[in-house]
Amino acid sequence: MRRVESGEEVAVKKVARAQLAAAANEAMMAAWVSACPSVVGVREVHLSEQHGYLLSDVCSGGDLRGLLERRKAAASNATGGVCSPSPGPLPSSL
Repeated sequence: MRRVESGEEVAVKKVARAQLAAAANEAMMAAWVSACPSVVGVREVHLSEQHGYLLSDVCSGGDLRGLLERRKAAASNATGGVCSPSPGPLPSSL
């Protein structure tokens, strides 16, 4: 989405008012770690009667789920699709 005033591209996350407390915590955490280059920053929060809207920086690489699926597929291809199973829990004597 682009801001009308500036033409700047932003991402918008729509949150139901019932989930607004969790969204506010998310926005505060994002502000706290905003200096980290790996974290998308929340720029603004807008409220309507039924929803909250968090405006944030755009991450053009896709969503996190897609990234994780691509990494998993790449790892599977690198190992020929064969992964060794876990040997189980460590013995309690260690």
